[in-house]
Amino acid sequence: MFTKPIKLNDMKQKIIDALKERLNKDLCCTMEYWYKAAINDAIEIVEKIDFDDKSTICYADIDIKRIPVESSNVVSIGYHDKYKIMAIEMLNGIIYYYLDIPKNHFIEMTNANGDGKCHTAIGSYLHRNVKGKYRYIRIN
Repeated sequence: MFTKPIKLNDMKQKIIDALKERLNKDLCCTMEYWYKAAINDAIEIVEKIDFDDKSTICYADIDIKRIPVESSNVVSIGYHDKYKIMAIEMLNGIIYYYLDIPKNHFIEMTNANGDGKCHTAIGSYLHRNVKGKYRYIRIN
């Protein structure tokens, strides 16, 4: 199970909206002034955060089906077309989710799986063409 990416600028706006909603609540305590000042400070800080349009985080559940592969280190691989996420399950149980990755890498890795060569073909492709070139999330 993985999560659907959401743009950080969208999340930023949701945080600002939630803080502003808190500002509009009536408080019946002597700390009201300080409370509202703190929320205004938080809004000001969040508004200063600047993300590029491609920055994403994870928000809602997505299921990425993985297929087993023959490799000395990789157990299974999968790809989600809509969100361009490639899942790689390693022998040690760690799963890497590569973000914004073109589907051709998944296709090449599945081709490497059935090429009849040694079991390092998938791992070699991963090291040459994916690792260090795409953002990822590691799940232990």
